[in-house]
Amino acid sequence: MAELSEYSGIYEHISLSRSESGVLEARFHTNGGSLRWSVSVFMELVSFFRNVGLDRANRVVLLTGTGDEFVGPRANPAGSQMATVTEGRTLDAGYWEQVGFGLGRQLLSSILDIPVPVVAAVNGPVLRHAELVLLADLIIAADDATFEDSAHVKYQDIVPDGGIFLAALASFGSHKARSFIYLGEPITAQEALDMGVVTKVVAKGGELKLAREIAEQLAAKSDSTLRFTRALFSNPLKVKAVEFAHQAFVYEGMGYLDRPQT
Repeated sequence: MAELSEYSGIYEHISLSRSESGVLEARFHTNGGSLRWSVSVFMELVSFFRNVGLDRANRVVLLTGTGDEFVGPRANPAGSQMATVTEGRTLDAGYWEQVGFGLGRQLLSSILDIPVPVVAAVNGPVLRHAELVLLADLIIAADDATFEDSAHVKYQDIVPDGGIFLAALASFGSHKARSFIYLGEPITAQEALDMGVVTKVVAKGGELKLAREIAEQLAAKSDSTLRFTRALFSNPLKVKAVEFAHQAFVYEGMGYLDRPQT
């Protein structure tokens, strides 16, 4: 088991607080600004989500971002962002097994293993790793929010990883997920609302307030109701993760390593 005092304050990119009713609020950031994706962020999120799931005092989880974007940056063409994301490490097969396959599967499973409802307050564009919010139970989005997979097929000629693949398929359906992945087409908050993916769209700056209100409403329910209902929604996704999402992490690495390296 874990306690908030043991993991609060140990993360460089995650600020934590918890209300008396048990709503754990996690704000993602990089140096106080919008979250910039990296291997360090990757590793922190796996640890964080695992600790969240092990802390019985967390009755509802609220995820939000900082600044103008929820997470970025948007990947650039020709794989130029890979060095930034991997922090200069050589992407050989061993490193990909450790980070791409190992951490990738852990991130997906650690999100799905959170045993209580997850509410996301999306403060702006989600430019990569949209599974961080798409796998939430309820999504409150600012009106300028968008959902995008810039880090794979469109800009970097890379197979999508299992997390974004599963999240896109579950959220958008088979055909819309194809255009989201193959073409990298951003989906606006309003489009996501029309598809039933987003719960509410509000004027920018109001998303966190509404998300907090909803989280507190949920926290008034019993532990058994919260945990068993979460299990009803997350368990089918866990099955799909084992069936084929984990393969996607292997395909991603094989596809990247097969490309001519510059």
